[in-house]
Amino acid sequence: MLHISDRDLHVKAALHTHSTSSDGKLAPKDVVDFYKNHGYGVVALTDHNKITRIEVKDFDDPLVIQGMEISKGRSALEEPYHLVVLGVEDDSIARIGDLQELMDFVNRSGGIAILAHPHWSGLVYQDLISIQGYAAMEIFNYGCEVEVSKGFALSSWDSLLSSGYRVWGVAVDDSHRYVFPPIDADGGWTVLLLRELNTDEVFKAIRSGGFYSSTGAVIKKLMVDGNYIEVATCSARRITLISENGKGFSIGSDDVDWLINNIGDVEKIKSVVDEIDIVREGNRTIVVFTKNQTRISAVMDSNGIDLLTVDRFKWGRYLRVEVMDFQGGKAWSNPIASQ
Repeated sequence: MLHISDRDLHVKAALHTHSTSSDGKLAPKDVVDFYKNHGYGVVALTDHNKITRIEVKDFDDPLVIQGMEISKGRSALEEPYHLVVLGVEDDSIARIGDLQELMDFVNRSGGIAILAHPHWSGLVYQDLISIQGYAAMEIFNYGCEVEVSKGFALSSWDSLLSSGYRVWGVAVDDSHRYVFPPIDADGGWTVLLLRELNTDEVFKAIRSGGFYSSTGAVIKKLMVDGNYIEVATCSARRITLISENGKGFSIGSDDVDWLINNIGDVEKIKSVVDEIDIVREGNRTIVVFTKNQTRISAVMDSNGIDLLTVDRFKWGRYLRVEVMDFQGGKAWSNPIASQ
């Protein structure tokens, strides 16, 4: 099944932003202009406890989504949960007292609830499973990473996925300062996979997991057919297949270079792989090898890995893909459930 297709529109989206309507440094229109100038096609204005409404007249402006960030409830560590709510029309929902009632209302109203910055909020596993109805969680929050190095929530995500919970992962800015240091904008985004750019398609993509998240790296294509996985990217330094607990597989361009450089040393090669074949086609090198019955093919150019296929790979309850580029940027696919 094709999970990420190069035939779709790949639209860069900012799903968590703040303006002067709450505690941001830029006016709402300036927030939209900032993201427009950085190549975004979708911007969600999510000020604290209020809907920021803005009229966008220019046809080439980003699509603006209404939303808000709401703090509610108490975690095991007596800290509030933070929810990013998209597609709501009524500010009064912020006055709903109970966190679960709030999420239920959002979902009944056709909106989307995203669990914000779980690491920064100090949420533990029990907190994450004690509430239901959030479509996604922030697996990377650039503002929290810049502020206090608590932007990543991948371990929390994997804990949920390993337990059988199905939740998507988004990367966001949670921008407040934009052009003022420490700069917290254009560092994490969600790439929506759309047939066309409109609000219905955006919401459909978020609900169905039709997107990947990024801090710079690219996933052009992801296909999974049973135990066959194909990942197309752009000059990747490392590609990792991740499943529950310690299950997975990772390969870097330095690993492929080692195989290429040591192909003549049979003893060394046999200590790493069972069989290997190397084919050179112009500026591309194709390295095909087997290890423990798994067959791996990596297509390299001078800048990194462009295509990885893995066959006869046994993964567990779920599978997700992580790509890292040479600048340290990451990209994360959404999880694929085992059949």
